[in-house]
Amino acid sequence: MASADRDDLAAGVEHVQAAAKEMIRATRSFLDVAEHLVDDPAALQSLVATLGGLLQAVSGRLRPQAAQDPGDEDDGRVQRISLS
Repeated sequence: MASADRDDLAAGVEHVQAAAKEMIRATRSFLDVAEHLVDDPAALQSLVATLGGLLQAVSGRLRPQAAQDPGDEDDGRVQRISLS
């Protein structure tokens, strides 16, 4: 194996090690948050309420514009249309 190949391999290993350490730090941070939520039910309730509001806001923006018009007669149910 040439010296340049060894250098490339060593650099690759260093990058993988750095990425693994970053993943470990991120996982520790996630577990710290999870532990806080388990210890403080009010914080969990607040988080769920915030996420619920966020999801409602996002889903409102994703609906087709016609479904949001107040004058729209569509009640959201399936309508059967006779073709005969």
